[in-house]
Amino acid sequence: MKRDGIEHQLIGKNIMSWLIPLLSNDVYHIHFSSAFAQYILALSGRLFNKATIMTVHRDIGRYEGAHRWLNHMAVKTVSKPLLLNQSSYELASKLNPNAEKISAFIPPLHFAELSSSIAIKLQSLKNNYNKICCTNAFNYVLDQDGREIYQISPLVDMWQDVPAHALIISDPTGCNYQKVIDKGIPISKNVLFITEVHDFIPVLQLSDVLIRCTTTDGDSISVKEALFYHKYVLASDCVERPSNCRLFDVNNLSSLKDLLNQIDQLPKDISNPANAYTRLKEIYCEYGVK
Repeated sequence: MKRDGIEHQLIGKNIMSWLIPLLSNDVYHIHFSSAFAQYILALSGRLFNKATIMTVHRDIGRYEGAHRWLNHMAVKTVSKPLLLNQSSYELASKLNPNAEKISAFIPPLHFAELSSSIAIKLQSLKNNYNKICCTNAFNYVLDQDGREIYQISPLVDMWQDVPAHALIISDPTGCNYQKVIDKGIPISKNVLFITEVHDFIPVLQLSDVLIRCTTTDGDSISVKEALFYHKYVLASDCVERPSNCRLFDVNNLSSLKDLLNQIDQLPKDISNPANAYTRLKEIYCEYGVK
């Protein structure tokens, strides 16, 4: 993958698939959230004398036990760690003087349109409800306390008491939909799961509000995309958020309902989020990418 003359080679989760890219490139950028993968790649970079840049997508204060040690060692070992919120940056800067706080957001360039069947369903919702709210969850994942990270089941349950607005759930694996069914939670007629493979951007464009109801987070790309398209963003207060988000307590979803009840009175901040691409390109050049 090439952009502005910089070649980007993507690698998979298989450790053996890392070896050729490691040996054939002078600079590589680590995006794994696994602390073990972070450390192995950081150590490999040191052993092979490669420049390593690592974006830590999680709040590094939430790693525990051996994962915390591995993550901290990776931060110490890489050439330049990039952090997505202030608390992570403050900790990382004590481990590595080259640490830098940066946005993870790069404006979307290409995306596929929704299928006609999904587009028709979304338009029907727009015609029948006050606001279209959307949220997304690529997979069903639990946090360290055993709670759903994306809180889809609690949201669906809560939506029985939100008759004025519709909720679209982007769930391309179908895992969250199946969990809601398994738990016996009623799905209101103003809730739509999209379980086929699709791009989230067209869903966001057709929506009025993004709900980011996570129990933990990094620098959420979905939040930045929503702000980029000038949507309302209602987000949990689990991490630092952009100033133009409206925050609620993820442990008390009645605070989210209160925001939804006030949505027509909330002012909309139309300032655009920072674009990380320019700074990323500068960093790559600093480490020898031509």
